[in-house]
Amino acid sequence: MKLLNYLGELFFPSTCIYCGASVPDAQTIFCPDCLLLSVFTNFQTGWNNEMTDRLISIQNIKNAYAPLFYKKNAPIAGLFYKIKYGNRPDLAQKFGSFLGKSLHQIPKTGRDIDIICYVPVHPIKKARRGYNQSEIIAQSVGESLKIPTLPLLSRLTNIDTQTHYGRMDRLKNQEGSIRCDSKVNLFNHVLIVDDILTTGATMEICYDAIRQVAPKVDISVATLALTDNW
Repeated sequence: MKLLNYLGELFFPSTCIYCGASVPDAQTIFCPDCLLLSVFTNFQTGWNNEMTDRLISIQNIKNAYAPLFYKKNAPIAGLFYKIKYGNRPDLAQKFGSFLGKSLHQIPKTGRDIDIICYVPVHPIKKARRGYNQSEIIAQSVGESLKIPTLPLLSRLTNIDTQTHYGRMDRLKNQEGSIRCDSKVNLFNHVLIVDDILTTGATMEICYDAIRQVAPKVDISVATLALTDNW
């Protein structure tokens, strides 16, 4: 196995996912220079943090976590653009592994999570983009944590980008737009994964969809990044 890893690094060297500079191994996502430009949330000590505060309108959410802050001038902003609009599902996969590793390092992090799902996109949007980045991220998280991933949530309406909308408008636009599969009742603790948390409106819609079908299931949230303002 070590020989295979060595040969892999020899012919396919690991590089920084932002600038392309060489990095020690496939688990390292940023080179030292880009790492200095990245802003980590330091939520690693536990689940009670700024993210749970932002999701305070969601009653009884169990946990919430993001390893990075999203800042427009930081490398992560360019990466999200590449993932969404640059046909780079490979970046979503690598970022998902990073998120899974970050979750695993938190003491007592949701050890009872037994299923992972993700924020869905409408089939039309998925066909246009070629993939749902949140699905790829969630699958990589599941592989890292050895927890299965299922498409429990589905998008019923095709909604345009909501970048310029505030929280209340986002909630209004998405009302009734997401449905949850009844299979969710087979599990006790669900982790919803997405790429980035802004106002928390989309996550609230997903949470409500699950609650309508499974009122007793525990629900936690994890994203790659959290916007530093909303």
